[in-house]
Amino acid sequence: MVKDIESASSKVFFKELFCLSPEENSILAKEAIRLISILDEEFMLYFHEIESIIGGLNTYVIQEGNGSLKSVFERLKAEGVIGEYYFQTFISTDFEPSWTDFEKLEQYKALTFIVAIRQCTHQDVESRISTMCSEIRQLALGNRAYLRKLLPDILSLSYISLLSELEKLKDNENSLITDEAVLRQFASLYIPFSSALEKSIGIARTAKHNLDHISELKISSIKSLDDSIDFNASIIAEMRFDPKGQKNFAKEEALSDIDRKLAAITMNSDESHFVKQKKANAIYARLKKRSMHLPCDIYSASEYEISVLIKSCNEAFDSVNEPCARLLLLSLVLGNTTKQVRNRKLARSEHREVVGIQRQHKLPSHLNAKFCNNVQITTEVSKVIVLPLPEKIINKLSNIRFSNVTDEMLQQFIKEVNKKNNTHLSLVKISNYLQQTFTKKNYDPVIQAVIRGEDLDKLVALYYVQLNVSDVLNLFYRYINYLSGHGDHKQQEIFQIGPAMSDMEEKLGSQLFIETRKLQCLFAVLQSELKAKLRQSGKAKFSSDTHNLLTVYVQIILALSSGYRPVTGWFGRLSHINLDNHQYWISDKETQQVNTCRTIILPDICIQIINKYLRYVEQSIAYYQRQNIELCERYQAVLTSAEHFTFFINGNRVEEIRPKTYEAQIKDKLPLQLNWQRHHIRSYLAHEEIDHELISGWMGHSDIGGGLFSSCSSCSFREMQLIADSINTLLTEILGEGI
Repeated sequence: MVKDIESASSKVFFKELFCLSPEENSILAKEAIRLISILDEEFMLYFHEIESIIGGLNTYVIQEGNGSLKSVFERLKAEGVIGEYYFQTFISTDFEPSWTDFEKLEQYKALTFIVAIRQCTHQDVESRISTMCSEIRQLALGNRAYLRKLLPDILSLSYISLLSELEKLKDNENSLITDEAVLRQFASLYIPFSSALEKSIGIARTAKHNLDHISELKISSIKSLDDSIDFNASIIAEMRFDPKGQKNFAKEEALSDIDRKLAAITMNSDESHFVKQKKANAIYARLKKRSMHLPCDIYSASEYEISVLIKSCNEAFDSVNEPCARLLLLSLVLGNTTKQVRNRKLARSEHREVVGIQRQHKLPSHLNAKFCNNVQITTEVSKVIVLPLPEKIINKLSNIRFSNVTDEMLQQFIKEVNKKNNTHLSLVKISNYLQQTFTKKNYDPVIQAVIRGEDLDKLVALYYVQLNVSDVLNLFYRYINYLSGHGDHKQQEIFQIGPAMSDMEEKLGSQLFIETRKLQCLFAVLQSELKAKLRQSGKAKFSSDTHNLLTVYVQIILALSSGYRPVTGWFGRLSHINLDNHQYWISDKETQQVNTCRTIILPDICIQIINKYLRYVEQSIAYYQRQNIELCERYQAVLTSAEHFTFFINGNRVEEIRPKTYEAQIKDKLPLQLNWQRHHIRSYLAHEEIDHELISGWMGHSDIGGGLFSSCSSCSFREMQLIADSINTLLTEILGEGI
């Protein structure tokens, strides 16, 4: 079975390798056969597939032709496609026979060739293979002098010994090499050489992370269960290495892909390590429980306690405790700790009086306006919203730093209130009350996060949702009114609030929630062009242009219908879709160490479009079966689910779906970041008042309680039909008659 898989993978590999002219393919095949012939027998023992590889190479050899390896390399270089055709350029670069280490370098090239084939047929990481080939190519071009000087003498070493020598050279801690670039060059050879020996699929990483190279380490603010408990807790999120030039959509999706977290609990205790470990586990469990704000949580503030607080603060006005009362009320109103309140940016009137708090809500997707067919398709949004504050609380304040108020003074004030009224108030309970109230009333957590001024990475949905400023302010006013109901007429005066300072008609958040009329225009143009191409016959109907346009159209609809993240092999295989009951199995978070796949229901109109695409695939099989065997087999692989069910055609070559290839196809038609559909649908579903927990599960976002249908979830799979029906209504409105 394994040999059959390797044989099939080798065929695909050869088709990708020999994609040049027949003469150039013959030149590359002859060089490949020569490389295998000079490979030392000691290394050949580890590659059982050599015989079948030679058989495959012989099919591309032709006798006529006067070209040379140098001519192949020069043509690829002149066209600027060395990076795209990295394997062809690697084979076509040759070492100078006059070099004293010519035989050693030839042996490295031969081993690199056979290792690359082994890794490709085992579906290894392509970037590792291309980097390895690039290092040998650079050696052939006369570069990498230091690497060349230090390369072990492969002619006198076994495979195992060679790996041992390379490992010593690339090891940061033990190597005598101090140049980081050279260390990486040795690692580029060692890792695939080692992986090929083990016949591993992919690369097993056992190296330690060097903290000096970590771009970012996410650490939450310090948490506490209660003022009286002597401990601190922080959540340290997974370390992520952000590559240079990473797209905005990749940064957004990376934050929703965090799986590993570490809770750091510190406490003052002389108890044994075992006891402290048990206490730390209990503390973290309570923090998780509190974050869900369950009605049964005895550590949350009661309405009675809040009414006592408001009454006590009102009575403290015009007394020595007035600054403490003002700060505690601001903490209650804004849902922030007293430390956060002191650092908030103020909004002021024309007379420089404090009128509210200024919240900034700026997203990575906030770029310049995007146009298509001379029409601006992105939405103008505001990056700032002002939350007006109750006039009595901020009256005569020049700032809210409260520099004369210490934490000890606040705790003493609360202690006196608790003693007088037999309550259990704390700073933590007060600052959490807004979040507790919003959760109990099932308000949108995105609006809650905007009001509280949460960092973007605390709630992934903040990246995707477009909000109406009016919705945010209306919920804030509703919360203020709710607080004013916690007492008599005198307490209600505390929460009298001024008019809104922000424009109620403005939008806030994502720019990628596109107006329906604009989407209708965009799809009308796309569908008109596609219909014209599909009405043709013969070569025109089954051209790469028609295929690619249809593929892009299907992908846009499927992305809107499913919220699938832009990943390699986007949208999976046909077997992942049940065309009868419309269920769609999605696994777009493979970097995690746990099962994070999800199942959703596709809308009716999406299934209809998929069926039309499949009919085109069947017609393409009949058309290409005598004209292009490679394309015919790739179309057949769609129906058998042997390959991903969408792909592009570049010339006569199959081009698999990756974010980069998709972007090249779509940028002229719809110049938006690749996950704009996730922005649009999340915002649309929120405006349709679909339950926020259901939306998060549909998007693949998991909160602290786990996934959508985990033990802490209140949703059922039947509710997925609500989202499917809502999206079906939207798509019907956008697409009209479709194709």
